[in-house]
Amino acid sequence: MIDLFFDNYGDVTLPNSAKAKIAFYFKTQEHLDTSKGHIEKALAEIGESSTLILANTQKSSQAEIDEFNRLNNPDSQKRVLLLIGKGVEGWNCPSLFACALIKEQTTSSNFVLQASTRCLRQVEGNTYPAKIFLDTKNRLILDKELEENFGTTLGRLSGHTAETEEVEIRIRKMELPKLEISRLVPRVVRDERAPTEIALHVPTDVEDPPPIVRNLLTPNFTRGRSTSPLTGIEESEKIQVTNGTTDCYALARRIGTNYHLPLMETLKQLRRLYPEGEIPNGHLYPLFQQVESQLQNYKVIEDEVSEVLALIHTHDDEGNLLFEKDSDGSYIHRLRIQKRNAERMRADRLLFEQEDLPDQHDVSFHYTPYNFDTKPEREFFEVILDSLNTSIENVEIFLFTGGLTDPKKTDFHFEYQGIDNNYHRYFPDFVIVKNTGEFYIVEIKSERDRMNPIVEAKRKAVERLEALQSNDRFKYHILYTDTEFMRENVPEINNVFAWIQNKK
Repeated sequence: MIDLFFDNYGDVTLPNSAKAKIAFYFKTQEHLDTSKGHIEKALAEIGESSTLILANTQKSSQAEIDEFNRLNNPDSQKRVLLLIGKGVEGWNCPSLFACALIKEQTTSSNFVLQASTRCLRQVEGNTYPAKIFLDTKNRLILDKELEENFGTTLGRLSGHTAETEEVEIRIRKMELPKLEISRLVPRVVRDERAPTEIALHVPTDVEDPPPIVRNLLTPNFTRGRSTSPLTGIEESEKIQVTNGTTDCYALARRIGTNYHLPLMETLKQLRRLYPEGEIPNGHLYPLFQQVESQLQNYKVIEDEVSEVLALIHTHDDEGNLLFEKDSDGSYIHRLRIQKRNAERMRADRLLFEQEDLPDQHDVSFHYTPYNFDTKPEREFFEVILDSLNTSIENVEIFLFTGGLTDPKKTDFHFEYQGIDNNYHRYFPDFVIVKNTGEFYIVEIKSERDRMNPIVEAKRKAVERLEALQSNDRFKYHILYTDTEFMRENVPEINNVFAWIQNKK
């Protein structure tokens, strides 16, 4: 369910830039807590952070309630909502694109109808339909409530939902050049000036645990106004709490393991301080503080490492095939597209077959068709490939890479830190690779995205890597365009040609 939501709505926003959200409705806190673990795991599997989750119940803190009330703000980063007794009648959340009714219904109330219709409101400028996830029981309830309140059924409504069709992408090339890049990997090391030995002393500021007071009670047969069947008598007893101990060897091992200190030297110091071999547990925390205060001389250094990115993975690390195979043995990848979108893509020539533009030197179409998102993407592809047909220069491949965005099937993605301070994956649109191994990454964006904080975060992340490469290993550029792509971007396209032709 989580992966389906992010497949459909991962990059979807309202015209005001508010991100698409999904709401899960639960009946009990126990059910919510159990399901939350599964939802966090599902998010991790698709590379999303658990900080996207917001729980809201009758017991929520004021901070959680405030976060819930600002979900429609474009800067709200919460996208997965876990609700008990919230988010039904009277709740207006235009950025809610999906509902999952986990709450089991045992009454004839119209809760299912109210919860379902939260994500069915028409929002101006939005062309994406909503999704409702129901189990069989809640589906029957919703069907009945639709009939009673609106004189319709799910069956009739389904006839009006957007039809979809399946687009089959056929992988043509599995043997593609691997892209080599350099990265900086942080590593924590001990400062050369850090001491290799520590000096411990018996803590002197440890307070003894307070005694436990045991009061003696006797049955109260008269009770009177008292609500208790027992009443206290004056006699009481103080019970002294004895502090547990840890032997010196066990603590020396813990210190040595946690702080990379020699075991025997640490053990020798502890036995000198505690000749009987036992350390009061109340002394453990102060002793660890002593170690910490003497071993704070660590620093972070960055090592430059080389990494090779595969443009396509056909199998995972365990040898399992990641693609389907057709009767001819070819690898295929399936896309589910709304019929109206597929019709638009064909009308705008965005589903681009190999036959639509001859590739004289077979440098492109590692899969077919290419599924471009916009006309400028298609136009950029046409103008570059047309030029390569005339003069191949030293280009090995020229690929559209924006259609294959499964991190299991390609390494060609980069990490960037989003405005939510979490790390996300970014899959660029195009790559041109020379016989020398140098490559040029190109991204096509609308002019209105020029100051988009997410686009800026992606750009800065890749440009930091670009600056790190020796010998100009790769270049990265974003082409912003409005409507007249070719006319607006002549200098940028000429820069790409200059790179291909080894011109400065």
